Amino acid sequence: MEDPTGDWTWEFDSHRPNDTYEGESKSSLNPSSETLPELLVHATVRSIILMAHSSRLGTQVPDEDALEILNPMEIVGFGGWGWPRPGYQVYAADNLLAEVGPAIDPQAPWLNRAGYSAVRIAGLRDSDLTYLNEYSAGTWIDTGIDS
Repeated sequence: MEDPTGDWTWEFDSHRPNDTYEGESKSSLNPSSETLPELLVHATVRSIILMAHSSRLGTQVPDEDALEILNPMEIVGFGGWGWPRPGYQVYAADNLLAEVGPAIDPQAPWLNRAGYSAVRIAGLRDSDLTYLNEYSAGTWIDTGIDS
């Protein structure tokens, strides 16, 4: 299985299907912390976030704001991936799903930017996301598939 951009791949062992592996290519696979069922659910949830009709992306959200933005949600206990970069977590509420991880340092894109997070949040409707307007005006990119 590959991510939508082809940058990351996951595989499982047909003799031990709960053992999963991930990496940048088939030649650089490492054991994943997720079982196959968890990996499939995680991939499905991430696809929902990426393809939602109503979604926003903040690439440089101050950590203090990120904590408040995520306040109505609970963390989903996935094992974690190394993609899109280590440290990403999924959050959920009745009408919201979010993927949050370290922000990329604009001066050194291979590093994380201290004090900032990348937040991609999806709602059932655009109105579910209006509370984001209170945070970092001008920072949010409308990523909904209808935008």
